[in-house]
Amino acid sequence: MIKLRDGAELDALTPADFNDMGCVVRVHQANLDDEQMQFSAEGQTHARVTHWLSDEPVFKAQVEYLHDDSDETSKEIKAYAMA
Repeated sequence: MIKLRDGAELDALTPADFNDMGCVVRVHQANLDDEQMQFSAEGQTHARVTHWLSDEPVFKAQVEYLHDDSDETSKEIKAYAMA
């Protein structure tokens, strides 16, 4: 998931409207209701966009995964998040 930059025009998005950093997530329980989508997401690792592969929706990008060496801390945070 990559957050849009502030002020992005939703009807005319381009790769420049997205931040360069994001989070790789595992999507759980995706539901589409009318025109809204709701889902739960579990963060896996951080990622940086290195190259955009498409210029229009559905956007695709090549990313560099930024792994965190503090695996024990991640497990502890996950345990708190699940509680």
